[in-house]
Amino acid sequence: MKMYVFDRAYNDFGFWQKIVANGSDFTTRLKASKTNRDLERKVLRGQKEKSGVLYDEEYISTAPAAKFSAIKLRHIIYRDKLTQKVFHFVTSDQKASAKMIANIYKRRWAVELLFRWMKGHLDIRRLPLKTPNAIHTQLAIAVLVQLLLQLKKIISKFKGTLWELLREMRTAFARKVLQGCGPPDGCRWSAAAGEDLAL
Repeated sequence: MKMYVFDRAYNDFGFWQKIVANGSDFTTRLKASKTNRDLERKVLRGQKEKSGVLYDEEYISTAPAAKFSAIKLRHIIYRDKLTQKVFHFVTSDQKASAKMIANIYKRRWAVELLFRWMKGHLDIRRLPLKTPNAIHTQLAIAVLVQLLLQLKKIISKFKGTLWELLREMRTAFARKVLQGCGPPDGCRWSAAAGEDLAL
């Protein structure tokens, strides 16, 4: 069974219903609302110092489509031990523990960071080709480059960040290309002068 994990921009009961109808589960954060804030205050009143799972009950959606739906959802309130930040999750998974659901959502952030890094450093913010096959290929190449950089960093025991390693490799490659280029034929500069100008 698949588990889809996404942020609260996709708080749409119809979308959730399609995922469950296809035999999969989902986990997402709930958007801030008066109902959720009131529930959070009530839950925290008796558990001021506690972190981890604070609440795990059935979630009743107010969406019109929910009135005619048989899918069961869970509302989990979780407080992070380090940041003390409170999260509201909704999930269709009835078997996993509430702590597991929170950990699954937390892992999503690592994927977000990977895509943010690739968009910033591997120039995939705007893809030149838009067909599904081209997009899959371009993203696969970007992920492969990132994995090869990770491998290079481990093998060479590089102490800097991946961005610093990528910059060093690009600079070294450009330097090698420029050093291989001498003055063009018929140039008045001598070979020695050309060597001085090479980087």
